[in-house]
Amino acid sequence: MSNFNPYLQPALGGETDKKGDPASIETYDSPRLMTWQTRAAAPTDYEQKLGDALEALFAREVYDLDGIVAGLNDRGLADPVGQPWTKPSFKAAMKRLGDGLSAS
Repeated sequence: MSNFNPYLQPALGGETDKKGDPASIETYDSPRLMTWQTRAAAPTDYEQKLGDALEALFAREVYDLDGIVAGLNDRGLADPVGQPWTKPSFKAAMKRLGDGLSAS
């Protein structure tokens, strides 16, 4: 089984801010329902490592931005451009990853 849904329709024009409009909602007769319905692509190795690191931090009940940034840096996981995490770089990465999910 694939770990993402290749049958999801892409957002028209790449627009991601029109959630809920008729062009972004698939009808019940068109999509193939799969386990990973919201993934248009499998996570990259980097995204998987980031997700694992965030899960470990959340398991330790680290939820504040300062703690998350410090925890990622303590684990030696660099930001997407290879630099230590900062609050702005973490927010930008989460926005990019979130936009990537809804643009698929």
